[in-house]
Amino acid sequence: PAPLGAADGWREGWCVTSVDDGWAAVDVDGPDAPLALAQGTSADLTGRSSSAAVLFAGLRCLLVRTDAGFRLHVEAPWLEALLTWMDGA
Repeated sequence: PAPLGAADGWREGWCVTSVDDGWAAVDVDGPDAPLALAQGTSADLTGRSSSAAVLFAGLRCLLVRTDAGFRLHVEAPWLEALLTWMDGA
């Protein structure tokens, strides 16, 4: 997705800091998305929470439910490892 465009800095009680180069996002959708993701995490994919910090395929990830399926956020240096794992799922 495109950057939000918020300028870095403090606001009224919160701060904005760009980490565009720190994280990568991978969208996983389609009818087999829950099955593929279940192979990589013990998180309850049918639960009511729309997001969670999880271990996925041994990597620290943020898992988010989207309208089309799921999105995994992973630290950018681990993206290649995640994609290699996903190719085998």
